[in-house]
Amino acid sequence: MEKIDIQNTYNSEANKAEAHERSLYTKNGYIERRRVFTKLLKSINPQPKTALDIGCGAGNYFDIYKLFNIDISGLDLSEQQLKKAKEDFPNTNVYHTSFEEFEPPTKFDLIVAIGVITTTNDVESFFSKVNSILNKNGNFILSFLNQDSICPKSRREPNHNFFSEKNLINTLKKYNLSLSKKTRMYMGPFITPSIAKLLCKTQISYLNHAVMAAFTKND
Repeated sequence: MEKIDIQNTYNSEANKAEAHERSLYTKNGYIERRRVFTKLLKSINPQPKTALDIGCGAGNYFDIYKLFNIDISGLDLSEQQLKKAKEDFPNTNVYHTSFEEFEPPTKFDLIVAIGVITTTNDVESFFSKVNSILNKNGNFILSFLNQDSICPKSRREPNHNFFSEKNLINTLKKYNLSLSKKTRMYMGPFITPSIAKLLCKTQISYLNHAVMAAFTKND
């Protein structure tokens, strides 16, 4: 049997995902995620000094952290993506590992997981570890796919996790993480940034594809 090079396979898939992220089809969604992420960062008080970006890829949000003078560390399973992140942002710390195997040198003021729990097998263990490496009164920003969306179930990826806002908020409470702010995101190839901003003001649960939210650790 031919031996499969897992790392090369992962790098290939990560590069495809990165290209898709920035393609014309998903460009509006990429802009929307960055806009909402910036908005949530602005809402955090006091501002975090350190952050861990889980699944950081090529550092798509690193420039936003720098706007807030946050010392950023990122981890990802793709060595190629991390190499690009380090080239573009040489003063950041990057780790080639999974979150499950990650041994942090310190705790963080902010942990970010954008598009991560969509494919996480054990979200309970994931949230437990987030809590364990988050500083007191620290913040956790994540995005998740909306289970209550009117998007037809037939068009959903079968291996993706979907969550209702209520259930996810209640789950995070078990790990001393309480909701501080959430924003429903409206994304799609025909939803321009201006339309997304207009829809964002309505915050109608059933119309949005995903949610990005900030949680605060309560000790």
